[in-house]
Amino acid sequence: EHYLRTGAAENIAEAIIPASYPRLGNGHVRLIQIELMNRDGELISGLNYGQPFKLALTIQLNETIREEIMAMVYIVNMEGTRFGVTYNVQHGNTGWLLDAFGQYRVIIDIDTVLLPYVTYGFDVGMYTRSGMECYDFVEQLLRIVVSPTAGNGLDHYPGAQSHAYVRVASEWHLPHLIEKQLS
Repeated sequence: EHYLRTGAAENIAEAIIPASYPRLGNGHVRLIQIELMNRDGELISGLNYGQPFKLALTIQLNETIREEIMAMVYIVNMEGTRFGVTYNVQHGNTGWLLDAFGQYRVIIDIDTVLLPYVTYGFDVGMYTRSGMECYDFVEQLLRIVVSPTAGNGLDHYPGAQSHAYVRVASEWHLPHLIEKQLS
């Protein structure tokens, strides 16, 4: 089990989140795994400057939910400062209506430039569409460092400073059931 709070120095590209991990929410929907991948869907342990990436979230539906689920992923630094966010409901998308108990996997394509020399992680939250009820909120997952050189070797980042809160360009794909459970 590796999370930002462990203080480990290496990049961590995937994590299974146990029920005992500190979190907020009623547990009707739970995040159980998060993975960092390249655009081809392969696990990666770090990013190059300007490299787009994917996150895969595996979630568990434990209770019947009759309202759309709004999910969000924040990009955070080691101090916990949130400076990027993406929502499944951005760009006019609807929230998720999940009707079968079980595990779902959702892929998020993220095309934003993360600055190098910073160790990044992710906070993940799932709420009612109105935001009035929290199903699950987990902080400081994964650990990635961005190289100051682009993957093609032709570009190089000139500075070493992160910027303020921005909205991350991304595309959310609909979740699909990966394991159905009887209620």
